[in-house]
Amino acid sequence: MPNLGIYSPQPAVNDDYLGRLTHATAGTRAGVLVFHDVTTSGSTTADFDVVVLDKFEVIDVIVRKDAAGAGNTITVKNTATAITDAIVFATDKAVTRAGTIDTASNVIAAGGTLRVTATRAAGTVAGLVTVVGIIRP
Repeated sequence: MPNLGIYSPQPAVNDDYLGRLTHATAGTRAGVLVFHDVTTSGSTTADFDVVVLDKFEVIDVIVRKDAAGAGNTITVKNTATAITDAIVFATDKAVTRAGTIDTASNVIAAGGTLRVTATRAAGTVAGLVTVVGIIRP
C-alpha cells in the first residue's frame, strides 16, 4: 500500500509514491482524490471554514439540503474568492451540484482555507456540502 500521508493506512511505506506518479500524456504528476465534507447549520447566512493540509484542487461540489429554505444558496470559495457559482440550496432532501468551477481560483494552497458560504433567504442553511478534489504535489 502506498504512503498517502494522512490519507494512508500505512504511513511508513513508499514515502515517495506521489512523486513517482506520472500522467501518461502530459507528463505531469497525478493526484489523490479526496472528499471534504462540510456540514452546514443554523438559520443565518454563515461561512463554514476548513483548513486544507495539502494543496487541494476543487473539481466538483455536491450539495444536499437537510431542511426547508427557499431561495438559499451555497458558494464554495478559496478563502474569500469564489470557486463555484451560487448553488441552489433550497429544497429539503434535494441534491444539487456546482454549475461552474472557476479554474483561476480552484486550487487552494497547503494550509489555505476552503470556505463554504451558506446564504440564507428563508428557513435554515442545514445540509451537507461535499467538495471533491485532488491532492496536488
